[in-house]
Formats: sequence, structure tokens, C-alpha cells
Amino acid sequence: MAKKIINKIGKGKVAVFGLTFKANTDDMRESPALAIVHELERAGLHICAYDPQGMKEAKKLLPNIEYAESAEAAAENAEAVAILTEWEEFKQVDYGKLKLNKKIIFDFRNILTPPQYVGFEYISIGRKPI
Repeated sequence: MAKKIINKIGKGKVAVFGLTFKANTDDMRESPALAIVHELERAGLHICAYDPQGMKEAKKLLPNIEYAESAEAAAENAEAVAILTEWEEFKQVDYGKLKLNKKIIFDFRNILTPPQYVGFEYISIGRKPI
């Protein structure tokens, strides 16, 4: 999943939505987000993350990334959004109002449905790119 992001945007900032193993917890154990974020860091990407409950625990495991107080703040001036945890809150984001440099969404939890991503390059798991 990290390679999809790296290959698509190269360099710049990625907004990561969700860091925990699953929604409604602060549990970081075996979270796929850890491996993805580490790989993005190694590729030289700037990561700004937001998670509704997991940032306190995430800061212990991912001390070198930036953290935001909201999904919208994390996305500001990012090249893309990467949804890594299926928080209900991320379904409610008005993606059209995000201040992204490029309109790219990596929905690795398949939580969005049209029209949420209309006007974006939408990349997910098991769905055709749009």
C-alpha cells in the first residue's frame, strides 16, 4: 500500500487519516498504519496524521511525523489523503473542501462511496481506480 502512494506522488506531504488497528480504540498493536507510515517516511515523504483516539499512543511509536487536530488540518497542503483506519468520522469529511495540492484519495479501507470522491483520483483496494 505504501508503494502505491510513493509511486503515485513521489515526494511531498501525505495526510494520513487513522493510525489505530481499528476504529473506536486507541490500540496501535499490529496496526497496518505503522508499517505504511514507516515506509512512507523511509521514502522521504512528509506525514501529517490525524486519528480521533490514537494519537497519544501513536506519538510513542511514530515520533517523527506531524500530528494534526483534525482531518481537515492534516490534509492542508498535502498531495494526497491516505485513509488507513475505518473511522466513521472519515466518512463525514467534506473531501471537496479539503485544501489539497492534488486531488488524490487512497482509501485503503474502502469506506467512501460516490459522490464523496467524485472529482478526485480515487485509489482503493479491490476497486477500479477512478
